Amino acid sequence: MRAEEVQGHLAVFTANILYGILNVATKLSLSGLNPLMFQLVREIIAGPLLLFIAYQGNPESRILREDRLKIILCGFCLYGVNSTYVVAVKLTGANTAAAWQPAEPVIMCVMAVALGFERSSILRWLGILIAVAGGLAYVLAGTSRTQSSDNHGEDEVAFLVGNLLLLAEGVFMAGVILLEKGLLLRYSPSFVLGNAYIVATVLMCITTVVVNQFRPLLDVFCPDCDGYGWNIPDSAWPGILYAALCASALGYYLVAWGNQYIDASVVAVYTVVQPIGTLLCCAAVVVVTAHSGLHASLQWKDFAVLGICAGLMVVSYDNWLRSKDMATASAMLSGSDETDKLLANKPPTYNSISDKPAAGKKQCCCTIS
Repeated sequence: MRAEEVQGHLAVFTANILYGILNVATKLSLSGLNPLMFQLVREIIAGPLLLFIAYQGNPESRILREDRLKIILCGFCLYGVNSTYVVAVKLTGANTAAAWQPAEPVIMCVMAVALGFERSSILRWLGILIAVAGGLAYVLAGTSRTQSSDNHGEDEVAFLVGNLLLLAEGVFMAGVILLEKGLLLRYSPSFVLGNAYIVATVLMCITTVVVNQFRPLLDVFCPDCDGYGWNIPDSAWPGILYAALCASALGYYLVAWGNQYIDASVVAVYTVVQPIGTLLCCAAVVVVTAHSGLHASLQWKDFAVLGICAGLMVVSYDNWLRSKDMATASAMLSGSDETDKLLANKPPTYNSISDKPAAGKKQCCCTIS
């Protein structure tokens, strides 16, 4: 596996640890706060910051005409991810939201194969299923709807809406990863994300204004806002700043950077490590503040993390086979003297292609200095 691929895996892993911590930060911030306001402020901070970083690296960066629609669609999907997730956490609780996260790799892989971005392989699906099983065992074992202190389980309609929003979040996240895959061949990660966040911010602003102006909608999105959705409690600012700087600016950047070097479906598989970040953050918060609404004691279900690790190892091995297969094909096309030797060692039953940029091809028209 090339050094860039190893770094890509580490970048996406780190990003999902940050997302795991975000689950806790969001839960602690949403009491009495309109979740759409949480995301609006988050995006107002993250978008300009990412564009500032991009233009520091290449002041002449601009969006080509043929890529404008892709940027808009990527921004729309990013808006969909942020809006559906935070509202779902408000309506269903952290446990239910966490239970949906392992479904994202399956959604991602199905969409990537259906749209022709990747070819599936038995080994890859096996790794995904192992990792997803470990993730589900971690978030579901020993939990129930009534255990979530922020779950409005009495309102069955709200709970159903929240679950549908979590399903939509997985689809939107797959859209973000797939759309930015092609854009990253021409632009830097911060440039792509910065422009996508500007689109997402405009859409989030419109949505927030509409919801805050209609009391019935506001009561659905924020039952504890007492009819006023513009208020931001002082206690929410640490969570908002973490979401903007660590989860959005840094986390999404790391995912986009890793997306340049590893397959889109592999990027999605790493969502199953989020419970690790959540557990570590809960433990830290409980130790420091003795917060009664968080539980961080080690339980037997925590050993499901081993299943997550095993699944990721299988998927990484599949990715290594994919790289080896492409190296063999490149040697054959180049007419190397070692072609016959490489052909003899080629796995005869491995049927897969790579969606990584071709070796030596310029990937971005703007770079980060």
